[in-house]
Amino acid sequence: MVSGFVLMAMAAPTALAKRRHAHAVKHDSSAASTFIAAPRGFGTVELAMSQFNYALAMHDVGMLQVAGVNQSGAKLWDKFFSENPLATVKDNCPVSELFIAENAAFWTCTETVTIMVGKKPRAFDHEIRFTFSRKNGMWKVANRR
Repeated sequence: MVSGFVLMAMAAPTALAKRRHAHAVKHDSSAASTFIAAPRGFGTVELAMSQFNYALAMHDVGMLQVAGVNQSGAKLWDKFFSENPLATVKDNCPVSELFIAENAAFWTCTETVTIMVGKKPRAFDHEIRFTFSRKNGMWKVANRR
């Protein structure tokens, strides 16, 4: 589940409501609650992102490859984790930044990388764009920049 979001099903508020349903995501804030329509297929892309993030949290390069990272990318992650054994990498991906086409999806996220500098953790935020591809009904991370 995307951090800070609660998933719930509801009828799509469009002329297409008779043919399909959309998901809505409720974002809780102290000021007000808003609903953002999640694109069809959100849950399956979110699952692929969760697998990727779990592999990052575990520093598991093999799991990163299962999630879709190619061999050269896996080697870079392995080197990064070897040089930064206490590092954390977290992606905050608002549903409003997810676009899903037939067999491709694009998600713009804010990635926070925390590494130890001396004896103190330093966090670095940057924007990252994930590209997902769907093969045999399964989504995988195809690229991240």
